[in-house]
Amino acid sequence: MKILLVDDDVELGSMLREYLSGEGFTAELVLTGKEGIDGALSGNYTALILDIMLPDMSGIDVLRQVRKKAAYRSSC
Repeated sequence: MKILLVDDDVELGSMLREYLSGEGFTAELVLTGKEGIDGALSGNYTALILDIMLPDMSGIDVLRQVRKKAAYRSSC
């Protein structure tokens, strides 16, 4: 399972990535909501872990945009 971590705290995100890797997951860390949206929409990830307070938008806004854009893509 490939997981996208979206967290602007590099230290915490790196620790989470290491833990998940130790449990057999592949995890990638990005630092902004924009990177999170782009990564989530790439289709390369099975799961998304979001920080609520990101520098450019909230994690909730990231999730809303991913859902909206994914729904639009599937309707085309």
